[in-house]
Amino acid sequence: MTATLSKSWGNLFMFLLGVMPFFLGFVFLGQTIFWKYSKFESTSSSAITLFSLLNGDIVNDTFL
Repeated sequence: MTATLSKSWGNLFMFLLGVMPFFLGFVFLGQTIFWKYSKFESTSSSAITLFSLLNGDIVNDTFL
């Protein structure tokens, strides 16, 4: 695993650098739309909630 990561860290960094603006825009959009709900009170809680939803985690708990 360390050999794979050492060879691909440049590409991984560039990918994360390219995806991060879209994810942050998604977080701020979610925070502005759902600002009344407790899971979207702060930027960090919005990011955690939306990251979980993107990965299919706690879907029922979030919408209930």
